[in-house]
Amino acid sequence: MVPSLPQPLNDLSPPRRAHLVGILGSGMQSLAILLLQHGWQLTGSDASPRAERQCRTAFPGVTVHGAHAAENVPVDCELVIYTAALPPSNPELATARSRGIPVCSYVDMLAALMSTRFGVSIAGTHGKSSTTAMVQNILEAAARPSISLFGAQPIKTPQSVPLTTGREDICVVESCEFRSHFLQLRPKLICLTGIEPDHFDCFATIESARTAYAQFLNLLPDNGICVFNTSDSNARELATSLSCRTVSYSRHDSNADWSATHIEHQGERFGLRHRGHEVGTVDWNQWGLHQVDNAIAAAATCHALEVPIEHIIAGLSQFTGLKRRLEPRGSINGVTWIDDYAHHPTAIQSVLESVRARRESDNSQLFAVFQPHQVNRTKSLMQDFAKSLTLADEVFILPVFGARETATTEFVESAKQLTLHVQQLGTPATFVPGFAELEQFLKTSPTAGDIVLTLGAGDIDQIYL
Repeated sequence: MVPSLPQPLNDLSPPRRAHLVGILGSGMQSLAILLLQHGWQLTGSDASPRAERQCRTAFPGVTVHGAHAAENVPVDCELVIYTAALPPSNPELATARSRGIPVCSYVDMLAALMSTRFGVSIAGTHGKSSTTAMVQNILEAAARPSISLFGAQPIKTPQSVPLTTGREDICVVESCEFRSHFLQLRPKLICLTGIEPDHFDCFATIESARTAYAQFLNLLPDNGICVFNTSDSNARELATSLSCRTVSYSRHDSNADWSATHIEHQGERFGLRHRGHEVGTVDWNQWGLHQVDNAIAAAATCHALEVPIEHIIAGLSQFTGLKRRLEPRGSINGVTWIDDYAHHPTAIQSVLESVRARRESDNSQLFAVFQPHQVNRTKSLMQDFAKSLTLADEVFILPVFGARETATTEFVESAKQLTLHVQQLGTPATFVPGFAELEQFLKTSPTAGDIVLTLGAGDIDQIYL
């Protein structure tokens, strides 16, 4: 439950002095920016060794500590907000409670913000961050007052954080199934991108995941709306059993309410089709067919919010993308570097297919550098990971990034096992024990014209710093 406060959290006013524990966590950066836009005074902490340097860029003037300690909580702090990844023993949470400072989780904040607005939840295994960001871009193009929170950062961020008037009537939230946190939300519209096996520390089977999603969808009121990907069997089966209004979308199925047509250059340009009629053309700087999927989902969602078609087309066409989503990271000695957050076999396959299709010639080589994320996920989807990685010409695999997992030899052993599986499928693969060794491999292997694609949801992107 959201703690009792002098003023309700949902209005974000008056501005407060808050401390964010795990400020670089998924979604927490987005929340920090939102609070700053409403005039809040913030401090923060994060165990990431890059925390202080990153936050000087992301949040100028905000004091951020690079480790967790009781003394990080300011004397005049009015509220402590924490990421769900923290253990209960965190010293800053203990200090806040001992001093009587209200404490709430990131999900508590989402629930509070949504409670007095028209709540829009973007849920599913893939595409949540991008779809949420696209929806927000469309709403901005339509001048619809809204707030949004999602777990990625825009590629183009403002140099300063503008203050907002705070009169938003729509709240768009990336709604994660992790630990069934999305069951705390009360949206009036849910966009469901699809359901696949994932988060094995929460859902041992796809059936248990489907149960959680079914519970979430059933939270919709009778006058609610479910936008769903009809090409995903799990999403389709759950959505079509609902009594509320449903809207279907699909890149593949022209019978869906929303679909795409005339897709060019891996999605750099495509037509949007609504109930059999092409309603406009999206010409943007995004690419990858999975981004077309996300765009159709965003279009269907915003049309359900009664946004005019012209604003939907404008909002998508002006979308500049998110960091770590097929993000170009430059060229060195003729070698192109691209970074992506993909950490699930389906996402890796989509990204590799997209990059392969854009190679300058058949002679250029595509090198994939993959940092697996969580031992549970790596072991459960081992064969699928190996198969997806064979779309690269050569693969380098780092030890598993153990998010929410205690350090163990399995971080290395699971990565070595994955390397062996890729090799057995006929693709050259090398286990690399660390970033220093990786740097040496990448100094000699790629040559001019080649592409290096870094993949993973951990700290693989630190090689670009």
